[in-house]
Amino acid sequence: LGAERTIACAPGSSKLFAGAQNCPLCRAGSYKPTWGTGNCTLCPEIASYSPRGSHMFENCTCNRGYGGENRSACYPCPPGTYKNFTGPGVCSSCLGVDTN
Repeated sequence: LGAERTIACAPGSSKLFAGAQNCPLCRAGSYKPTWGTGNCTLCPEIASYSPRGSHMFENCTCNRGYGGENRSACYPCPPGTYKNFTGPGVCSSCLGVDTN
């Protein structure tokens, strides 16, 4: 009687404050791999996108302007190249089509 029940949040969700009775999903750009009351962890800056409710670091994907296969393997596109989408992929050359 009178004992406060501790809610353990599922992976991909976290309590907003101590004593909260619900566990909202982690925001896009973060993840939480474990059960418990811990906070969601932000994805690294170079791979800062992940869907809402992510539960794995592997859900963090490379940003625009960064090539690679996601997570910490993302690298900035070298000068003269670009990547204009979020997710895994290679940087493409900025060179246009030669009309000569």
